[in-house]
Amino acid sequence: MIEEAKKSSTPRLDNASYVGPVQITEISTERGRGLVLTEDVRKGQLLLCSKAFSITYPTECSQVYHFNAVTKLVETGDHGVNTAQVINKLQNNPSLSSSFFQLYAGQHRIGETPPTATAEAIDSFWVSDICSMNTFGVSEDGVNPSLIQPTKSKSSKNTDAAGLFLLPSFINHACCENVIRSYIGDMMIVRAAYDLTQGTELFLTYADILLQYEERTKCLDKHKFICTCTLCELDRAEPAAIRRKRKLLLDKYQEKYRFIMLEQINQNPEKAIGDMLKMMTNIEYTYKESGREKYRLGLIEPLMALGK
Repeated sequence: MIEEAKKSSTPRLDNASYVGPVQITEISTERGRGLVLTEDVRKGQLLLCSKAFSITYPTECSQVYHFNAVTKLVETGDHGVNTAQVINKLQNNPSLSSSFFQLYAGQHRIGETPPTATAEAIDSFWVSDICSMNTFGVSEDGVNPSLIQPTKSKSSKNTDAAGLFLLPSFINHACCENVIRSYIGDMMIVRAAYDLTQGTELFLTYADILLQYEERTKCLDKHKFICTCTLCELDRAEPAAIRRKRKLLLDKYQEKYRFIMLEQINQNPEKAIGDMLKMMTNIEYTYKESGREKYRLGLIEPLMALGK
């Protein structure tokens, strides 16, 4: 698959999906359905390999404009193209509508009967809602992909591909995920991140876990739920003033030290490293203030920069 994917800048592979020891299960009234294990698995074990129902590559993002009369938004880029691709696919093969329309389409659709597509009629608004809620950002190397927001303008176009994958769309969110996904062309590969037992629900993160709590929460706004993973519980337990203090330090790092240090490291390495260590000490102190020993993720990027 890897060699085949390398042959094109917009690979659409001729491979079928594989479903391992997983099944869709009703988790709860509040959280709806999820994907759970049907047997014990080992760390690194292949759980599923899913071919994209539709995928849009960056070079294809300027081809379609999709006007949503409900939201009054003109959707361009990946979301507009993905929506158009799905509509075209369902028109050509209406039998796919039952598997597609079972996907989550947003809180406002709960209680409504999903439509049935025919060659003559398709509910394009419902299609757009599903694409908005379930599209994955497919990075070129598969590192840290996330569920992305629809692109609203050319200026905010996402540089990654955008793919809709049916079975992986049932994997619910937790910032501390227990599976790892990667991509080969338009195939998503999902493996266990740890040894997991039968009945364990699978989780992927819908947001970059290196974002601060308020930023992660904002990314999850459209999903209308509050994350209760270990990381979010630790963040919420901290005083808001400490979180704000840490965010100011991290913003300062992003705006100043991240690039200045790289420039100064060759000219005055002692000063550059000293400045970075001071910044890291200040960030670390915000965790000590709240007595937090775990998931001190604000230190990751500065530590990685220092290691380089």
